[in-house]
Amino acid sequence: MRPYVRRNKTDRNDTKGMLEVYRSEEIRPVPIKSVAQQTLASLHRIRSGWLAERTARINTLRGLLREFGILIPLGAHRAVPSAWAQIEDAESGIPEPLRPALAEICSEIGDLERRIKMIEHQLAALAAQTPAVAQLMTIPGIGLLIVTALVAFVGDIRRFPSGRHFASYLGLTPRESSSGLRRRLGSISKVADPPAKPGALRREPPKAA
Repeated sequence: MRPYVRRNKTDRNDTKGMLEVYRSEEIRPVPIKSVAQQTLASLHRIRSGWLAERTARINTLRGLLREFGILIPLGAHRAVPSAWAQIEDAESGIPEPLRPALAEICSEIGDLERRIKMIEHQLAALAAQTPAVAQLMTIPGIGLLIVTALVAFVGDIRRFPSGRHFASYLGLTPRESSSGLRRRLGSISKVADPPAKPGALRREPPKAA
């Protein structure tokens, strides 16, 4: 309680300190991240931002072409080639003034994909230099992105007393609506503990509409 007591020791200050301790009992200390962890986390945040931008560009491209009755197939790997084919086709029905702008959108998407691959290459290079990443990569079903995000946002897994505490930290615990003898568990809450922490470990890339 001592860190919560300001200035001199009085009954008034002690009472305020005890009240603050009671309010803060759910706050748990978080270990300080190393430079390597901060680097991995920064690369993941940059990649997530570029993924969101790419999805926004693809959705814009698909929506604009749909206004002219041109449907683009789903999937980022098929959207741009299909759009380029329509832009280069003089009989596709796309107005001439619009073609250069659509071509620029396709070029932006290609540039964003190049940047995303660059980030992934950097993550792979850092993973080769991090023993913890190499050890986690031996687990079946876990790839480079999940492992590097785990090391970046979680760090030393031994700080969790059990797997349930780790699941709660990730926001993988189910929603609960219980009363009396009735107990109902729903889908995962996605509420991380502490809040607004490692959502990157659950996050899926945004999908094009």
